[in-house]
Amino acid sequence: MANGVTGIVIATSSSVKKGIVGIGGYAQDTLFNRAGEAITRYTMTLGTREEQNPYTAELTAIVIALKNIPLGTIHRHITIITKSLSALVVI
Repeated sequence: MANGVTGIVIATSSSVKKGIVGIGGYAQDTLFNRAGEAITRYTMTLGTREEQNPYTAELTAIVIALKNIPLGTIHRHITIITKSLSALVVI
């Protein structure tokens, strides 16, 4: 299903490994970028499980991707792909 999406596609993920919360994301403009060519791509550690949780981490991952979309990008469809339904509901 994700392969058939056109416009700007954002895929995000959060994880907890050994008590550390991390995020990653990828954004691509299907009209201008070739396969594997991204608008933005990132991974980072947010903190310990006591400071963060996967839900807020997923929201952070989405915000970072949205902030890195070029300013001249207007009137375009944006699709967010995430495993966190609760994060999408909040948006």
